[in-house]
Amino acid sequence: MTKSKLIISSLFVFFISVASLSAQVSVRASIDSTDIKIGEQAQIRLDIVSSTDEEFIFPTLKQGDELVKGLEILAISEVQNSTDNGKFKKSRDYLVTAFDSGAYVIPPFILTKKDSSKFQSNELSLNVHTIAEPLKDGEFKDIQPNYEPSLDWVKILLTILGIIVGLAPTVFVIYYSIKNRGKGNEKFIPDHAANQNVIRLTPTEQALKELERIKEEKIWKKGQEKEYYTQITDVLRIYLNERFEIATLERTSSEILESLRFIEDADPVRDKLRQIFSVSDMVKFAKVNPTNDENELSIVNAFFVVKQTVVPERVTNAAEKEQTSSSVEKD
Repeated sequence: MTKSKLIISSLFVFFISVASLSAQVSVRASIDSTDIKIGEQAQIRLDIVSSTDEEFIFPTLKQGDELVKGLEILAISEVQNSTDNGKFKKSRDYLVTAFDSGAYVIPPFILTKKDSSKFQSNELSLNVHTIAEPLKDGEFKDIQPNYEPSLDWVKILLTILGIIVGLAPTVFVIYYSIKNRGKGNEKFIPDHAANQNVIRLTPTEQALKELERIKEEKIWKKGQEKEYYTQITDVLRIYLNERFEIATLERTSSEILESLRFIEDADPVRDKLRQIFSVSDMVKFAKVNPTNDENELSIVNAFFVVKQTVVPERVTNAAEKEQTSSSVEKD
């Protein structure tokens, strides 16, 4: 009986030792959302924790690759290193999206050590939903209705009248200039050019002015959601370009977010920008109709982005102005 207990105890110690060795390296994959709409983005994080600081080779993936068919990688972060309670942790993020609805099963990620030993993560799942109304059995719809050209004479006449009215000021200036040619040195100066003290707005002031106009117009209530989000994102692209000196005008929304990833001043507004760009991309590319709350939230977040990243302008006090004026007069 004692011998049996001894054998059982030995086996128990052996299995505990094996378990401890295997627990020295653990790999875990996680995703910030398991349910998204078409065109929305999800972030996958791959963590590997080990008891020693060793080199691990992450999967050879790059931007534009597909984790599975239909699930595209938009961006990949650098490997982030950290320590916690004597453990060494390495992490990498993958930003993904899909433009087809369905249930996607993401297979385990495989990491390799220099000694060729391999470590496998858990698998993940992602559900991509569409809000398009499904067709009934046997029902077919055209992508667009048939176009039937017709002549709208009222519209044509109004267009011609608009052109004439638009050209009238130019014709008047040319006529006035020819008529007064050679009469001394008198020149025709339009009223709007008389005041040369034009006030130039700062990038912040210009962005807030444009956003206030967009907020007041509320063109999304007229069914112009695409134009509404185009205007908001254009204002933000120009502002971010001038504020952080990064190329934004020719980049996709995911590329802009990736560019801001390592700019500390942009940390407080990154989530707000992600919300605006995510809804904008769905409206433009997936033809999704956002809710009223989403439309209101987008303009509120746009104001937040600009106001939270304001750079204080240098204000010249009265004494400095007076000193500058005196110096000019003496010269």
